[in-house]
Amino acid sequence: GKTGEILLSVLKSQPPHKAHRESVVSRVREWKKQNMSDPIPGVPVPILEEEAFVLQLSKSINHSGTFTTRDSSLMTIEGEGLLRVPRQWARKRKIKKGTCVLVRSAHGEVSLPVDPVAGLSEREVHFPLHFADERIRSLFGRGFSWNQRSGVPSGQSISVTLEPVV
Repeated sequence: GKTGEILLSVLKSQPPHKAHRESVVSRVREWKKQNMSDPIPGVPVPILEEEAFVLQLSKSINHSGTFTTRDSSLMTIEGEGLLRVPRQWARKRKIKKGTCVLVRSAHGEVSLPVDPVAGLSEREVHFPLHFADERIRSLFGRGFSWNQRSGVPSGQSISVTLEPVV
């Protein structure tokens, strides 16, 4: 344009619940392909299948106070550990709430009941952080640790596969 004009590009708007989810998952997959191509001896090879999901440990609620992961109020909000899976994925497989699926990572496997929910990208699953017991932590291997002082975990996502338990 002419001198002194400011040209701004107009970004295509997306609803906040859908913004950048698919691009983040694809970027993580691409990074893993590039950085995990030469496996280190003794370290499990990550899952790189097309049917892989990114398992995230997530908070049930956000708060800034004295809640602990076993606070009675938090247990009232979410009283059981259900794996949140994309509703469309569950419908295709005729999986209903409470049905168990086998969650498998490079480090181990565990059977968990599911809760089909809307709002997740097709390759994303969530498990409530306050139910992340030893079974769940075993899926993460050494990449998962707790801060002893704050109780906050690090290494909260991992690549997994899911299959219905028959």
